[in-house]
Amino acid sequence: MRVSNLLSNLGLCRRAGKLEAGFDSVKQAVVNRLALLILYTEDLSDKTKKEILFLAGKYQIEAVLVPLTMDQVAQMLRKKIGVFAVTDQGFVTMLKKSLANLSDDQPQSEQSN
Repeated sequence: MRVSNLLSNLGLCRRAGKLEAGFDSVKQAVVNRLALLILYTEDLSDKTKKEILFLAGKYQIEAVLVPLTMDQVAQMLRKKIGVFAVTDQGFVTMLKKSLANLSDDQPQSEQSN
């Protein structure tokens, strides 16, 4: 599976209203226990990555590094965003399958339930 398929699936999730994008939206979804999966890009800042992984651990949500850059995501969302939360179990399953098909080596799960 190619990166474009992963981006398409993220776009589908977004159009369905089941994708929170950006640190503040993701944090709110996590705190409100709406987030089921956190995704973050390769080029996310170390500080933001540390904060996201802390939240993921505190609220026991899986955080996954996706093999995308913020520039690639910007092609889909028209904004440079490096962190996302998925709020629907069906989309979580679909995105995990997309990620598993993308590469055996990627993504690396940083935090697990």
